[in-house]
Amino acid sequence: MIYDRPINIMLVDDHPMMRDALRGRLETRPTFRVVAEAADAEEALRHANDMAIDLVVTDIEMPGTDGIALTTKFRTKFPAIAVLVFTLHHEEEFILRAIEAGARGYVNKKEPGSIIINAINKIINGQTVFPQVAKPESLLTLREKQVFWLLGDVKTNEDIAIKFDIVEHTVADCRSRILQKLRTVVPVEMADNPALLIIYAVKYRMRCHYPDS
Repeated sequence: MIYDRPINIMLVDDHPMMRDALRGRLETRPTFRVVAEAADAEEALRHANDMAIDLVVTDIEMPGTDGIALTTKFRTKFPAIAVLVFTLHHEEEFILRAIEAGARGYVNKKEPGSIIINAINKIINGQTVFPQVAKPESLLTLREKQVFWLLGDVKTNEDIAIKFDIVEHTVADCRSRILQKLRTVVPVEMADNPALLIIYAVKYRMRCHYPDS
């Protein structure tokens, strides 16, 4: 997702003053071009149908469909359009929901303007931008948590496959999904080093019981 032209951005927020302020901030950068604004999800989807948009910056709280649900719709209908959630919500629940919905980034509105500019630059260069969360394993399915817990006991793929009566390839796929999910919300040095994720799994095992529900 690297561009050699200005990035076409759509702003989605039901407060016109917020859109105006954000537009003013973004358009100080010659590489950003705000081509559309929407006050709700339905208007945003219409613009996406009619215009060439690269990135959407959306609030969460809006009339009708909220920004998280809108992110899911974009992932389904317009997978090439990246979504950055821009909100006052700082709670971990919302960050995790945004990740699960397919957002590429999450920035709090209280952050300095330079933060969202940096976030957009990272996203258009193929990165994700999320705050660290206290319990990244909340992103995992039950089976992924079970595999992750066993990784904390330094179990091999073969050991785990035997326990669950599955083939090793399935375990390898599960480990890959765990890595992809956690790399968005764990420290950068850990996300880039699968071996360090095992250390995180050990810590997870020490503070949690075996996940069976």
